[in-house]
Amino acid sequence: MMARAFSVPVDALFEGVDGRNGLDEATKTLQLARNKCHTVVDRASSVTVLTSMAKVLRALQDTD
Repeated sequence: MMARAFSVPVDALFEGVDGRNGLDEATKTLQLARNKCHTVVDRASSVTVLTSMAKVLRALQDTD
């Protein structure tokens, strides 16, 4: 769900990229999407909250 929300492949969210200097625009965009994903997950205070967030993303996905 996070990958769809940020328009990146799922596996791309978990691959490492060292810094952003000298990277092409696509890689910079991917790095920013990873950072957003990690920020959202880090803000979840419990599994219940994370599950609720996933449900909201699923609901948003269904409206596309």
